Amino acid sequence: MDGAYEVWFEFFLQGVLEIAGETTESLQQIITLFEKDRAKIGKLKRAKPTALRVYEHFQRRGMATILQFSGALKISQPTATAAVQHLIDLHIVSESSGKKRDRIFSYDAYLNILRTDTEPL
Repeated sequence: MDGAYEVWFEFFLQGVLEIAGETTESLQQIITLFEKDRAKIGKLKRAKPTALRVYEHFQRRGMATILQFSGALKISQPTATAAVQHLIDLHIVSESSGKKRDRIFSYDAYLNILRTDTEPL
């Protein structure tokens, strides 16, 4: 039994290194995505401040409804709807529920990065 822990410890550390590398790569992809999308929002005129606040909420949650945006950001539902529509027009977010009411909007590019290599074994 002597030395068996060394083999296990080496295996464990190899796994830690592999995960750290994947995490670093994902983080860099997320930073690049955020910079690119923020630049798109920067081209908006009057809608820019609210669209940016809604976008930052997407960065924290990934998915949300208009009601969740208006509640969390203390803005009216029409204002939240307009801001989300700007993000849709900029191809940053999309409607993912397929419903006419209580629609769910998602930041798919961001969620796809987070989902990478997370399939169950």
